[in-house]
Amino acid sequence: DNPTYIQLKKNAERLPGLVLRDSTHRRYPYGRAASHVLGYLTRVQREDLERDPSRGDPLSQYQYNDLMGRQGLEALLEPVLRGRRGQDIRVIGSQAADQRTDPQRGRDARTTIDIEMQVEIERLFGAVRIKYDDGTIAAGPAHGAAVVIDVAGGEVLALASAPSFDLNRFDQDYATLVGADLNQPLLNRATQWTAEPGSTVKQIVGIAGDAAGWLPVSA
Repeated sequence: DNPTYIQLKKNAERLPGLVLRDSTHRRYPYGRAASHVLGYLTRVQREDLERDPSRGDPLSQYQYNDLMGRQGLEALLEPVLRGRRGQDIRVIGSQAADQRTDPQRGRDARTTIDIEMQVEIERLFGAVRIKYDDGTIAAGPAHGAAVVIDVAGGEVLALASAPSFDLNRFDQDYATLVGADLNQPLLNRATQWTAEPGSTVKQIVGIAGDAAGWLPVSA
C-alpha cells in the first residue's frame, strides 16, 4: 500500500538489495458479493494458447504467464477487457526507437447489477430462519440462488448464488474451495444448477388478490 511504499522509500539506503517496482493488482471492495457474476483470472494453459484467436499476432496473442478470465463476466468480456501490447523496434547501435507501437489498454465494461441489492440478498442467504417440528427456530446459512430482473427493461439487477467465496482470497483459498464437495462454493447455482423454482404463480395470484381487495384477513 502507499504508506508502506513511502516508508520503504525513505529507508532505502538502510535496506540494501531492496528494489521498489510499481505493479497493479485487482481489489474487490465487496468481498464475497457478486463473486460468481464477476468470475476470476487464472494463468493461460497450453490449450488456451492453441485456441487463441489472436495466435500469430505478437502484440495481441496470449503468452505463458498471461492471465485470462475464467467464469462470469471475466470470461464473457475477456475480448473487451484485454488490451494490446506495445513494441519498440531499435536499430543496433541506436538509442532511439526506429519504430514504436504504443500499447492499448482494454476497454471498460459496465454491468446492470445493483451491488447494494446483491449484497443484501447474499446476506439473507447467510441467515435463513428454519422452523423445526418441535417449534424451535434456528438461523443459519443455506444453499440457493436468486435472480432479480427489471421487467420493464430486462436488466439483471441481482444474480446471487450461495454459498459464495471471497475474490480477494481466491488464490489462497482455491484448494479449499475446490475440495468442498458438499457446499460447492464455486458452483454458480443461478446459472449452472438445475433445480425447480418455487411456486412463482403464488406471487401473481397474491398481487391480483391484493389489487382486487380479495385477500383473506386472519383473525
